Amino acid sequence: MEDDDLALWVASSNGFVKRSLLAEYPRKGRATGGVATMQLAPRTSLVGAALLGAGEDTLLVAQSGRTARVTADDLPLVARDRKGVIGLKLEGSDTLARLVVLPS
Repeated sequence: MEDDDLALWVASSNGFVKRSLLAEYPRKGRATGGVATMQLAPRTSLVGAALLGAGEDTLLVAQSGRTARVTADDLPLVARDRKGVIGLKLEGSDTLARLVVLPS
């Protein structure tokens, strides 16, 4: 599979998820400061990231056990440094625990 066909999916602890084409990420050497991939709110962390092709899906899993299946058709492509969209609506103090890649 070519890099142009792959997208980086990332999910944050507040339930946001996004996907960006891998081609948007410039190749950098080891001595650089890195490249931003998601705008995170204060006290929010990145809980998962995966490189996926067009036909692959993910499952978002909350601490409470709630889940949501997210497909590429449901999730628009966005710029690499954006916040993303709500992938799983969380209640109270619940947080997103993991991003799971589903077998195709």
